[in-house]
Formats: sequence, C-alpha cells, structure tokens
Amino acid sequence: MNRLRSNGVESLAIPHNTNISGGASFSLNDYNGGPIDEEYANNRSLNEPLVEITQVKGTSETHPLLSKNDEWAAFEAKTGVEAEKLVSNLRGGYVRDAYLRGLTLAEKGLTNPYKFGLIGSSDSHVGGPSDS
Repeated sequence: MNRLRSNGVESLAIPHNTNISGGASFSLNDYNGGPIDEEYANNRSLNEPLVEITQVKGTSETHPLLSKNDEWAAFEAKTGVEAEKLVSNLRGGYVRDAYLRGLTLAEKGLTNPYKFGLIGSSDSHVGGPSDS
C-alpha cells in the first residue's frame, strides 16, 4: 500500500474477522514473528486505520473469556470455532485486547500500531445490506 500511495493511489486495509484469527490479528510480534519495531508500528498505523468490529459472522469487540466481568461480552461473540475455547487463541484477536496491547507498546515508547477507528458492516461481499 505504501507503493500505491507513492504513485498517488490512496489505499487502506480494513482487517475483518479478527475474532477468528487465532490471535494473529493484533499480535505482539510482527508478521515474521519478530518483535514489533517502530517501522512496523508506523506501517500498521498508516495502512490499517480502521478495523471491522461487527459483521454477519459475529463481533470482534471482546469475548467472555477475555472480559469476564462484562455481562455483554458474549453478545454475538461466539463463532462456534473450536479454537475459541482456549483463551490463548483469543488474545490478539479482539479489539479491546488490541487497544490494551497498543497502549502497552506506547508505554514502551513505540508508536501504537493498534490505535484505530471502528466500522461495522455486513461483510456479505455482494455490496448489499446485510438483510438482502
């Protein structure tokens, strides 16, 4: 996307279905498994300024195993994916957890790669509303 932008094409990516990423969406490591550095954090912030928090396949805000004191944490959160029974597969896959991870990285002096806005959409891939 940086190359597109350098050619005058505005672009961005909007991560979705983070709730079934197995924790990979908002990892504390870069895409190659190394620690997040300033270059990675800046690229992530620039290229992914939004995250889809809700859609037809459920919500990615939080999960009951991550937010045990929130009585609404289970609202449309469960996907039926076997891996969601393990909290280790949930951390790094939900927005609330990403916000906390980003703040932790910022406290260490890095750009917060998980400072993003939110959208909700149908994710039906047909361009129509979710009830069509």
